[in-house]
Amino acid sequence: MTGSTIGSSRLLAGYARRRPAEFANAVARAGAAAANTLLDGLSDDVLPAVAVHLPQAIAMQLLDRSTDDRLVRWLAEADLDTAVRLARRIGQQRRYDLARRLPARRRRDVDRYCSCPDGSVGAHVDTRFESVSDAATVADAVRALGSRQTRDRAPLLVVDVQGRFVGWLDAQKALLRGPGGSVRDCVTPVRPVPAHSELLNARLMFAARDESWLPVVDVRSRPIGLLHRSRLPDGSAPPASSAPALLATLTAAMFSLLTELPALVVARKEESAP
Repeated sequence: MTGSTIGSSRLLAGYARRRPAEFANAVARAGAAAANTLLDGLSDDVLPAVAVHLPQAIAMQLLDRSTDDRLVRWLAEADLDTAVRLARRIGQQRRYDLARRLPARRRRDVDRYCSCPDGSVGAHVDTRFESVSDAATVADAVRALGSRQTRDRAPLLVVDVQGRFVGWLDAQKALLRGPGGSVRDCVTPVRPVPAHSELLNARLMFAARDESWLPVVDVRSRPIGLLHRSRLPDGSAPPASSAPALLATLTAAMFSLLTELPALVVARKEESAP
């Protein structure tokens, strides 16, 4: 293998790590054979995040040729959102067998989210969210905002003493109230969408309001996550293109990554340091 090939491989792996959805979209255009070659070049700590964004057929090929031990490791070590989305792509019986080998807490979480029917809001929920009690102070809410693992600008959910969804934090009101203010006085009421409701309900709710997020709750009105507009299934995806078009897409992606190359080099050095 030449040095240039090794360099390209590392750059593609770096791109997949930092932009898994974009990488998966490019891979999907290659067709099954070329996709397998590209996916086989990724490490196990990157593959799960890419796999959840692949078209179902390509994802199933990857899962079918992966051993149970490998899938258990993915489901146990990936972040919860990735693990749930990956588990939903595994056949029910195999998923049940794999779940029995997971740590207890991860098994409960996977079972909980995978219980939502295909086509429901819960099947597309983003499990990454943070919540704060309405009895807490604004200072407590700020700490929650600082520690959260959600996407940028995702709302901070507010719950009552029983854990039921109340609304989300209004940042402007919180600033006016100050650190000692009560979260209860800084809540914006928002209508949640039940996890087991059909996606059509979510589409209608998005159409009726200028929001990027919807809070998703279980049958007890407790929040289980957030639904972003981008999580709604898109049936208008373009058909698979030719291999040259795939290479052009990946080349463009690699050039866009060059601006981030210094950070990748630093990370590489840190990984190799004794």
